[in-house]
Amino acid sequence: MTKLTSFSRRSFLAGTAAATGALAMPPIATAASKKVRIGFISPLSGPRASFGTSDQWMVDSIRKQLEGGLNSGGSTH
Repeated sequence: MTKLTSFSRRSFLAGTAAATGALAMPPIATAASKKVRIGFISPLSGPRASFGTSDQWMVDSIRKQLEGGLNSGGSTH
């Protein structure tokens, strides 16, 4: 006859959290890629919409700066 071990609520929750974390790791680990996305948030409506008037100029300037790529960590993206 085998001895049954009792599980406390705390050990059950800890084991469940560890299993959930382990299952979530592969998508996080494989999500890394060479593609770098650059974006910004700008108000286009409401009381702060006037701050968004220079958006097109900023986007054009940034594109011009990054035409040759972005150097990071010894590689160009």
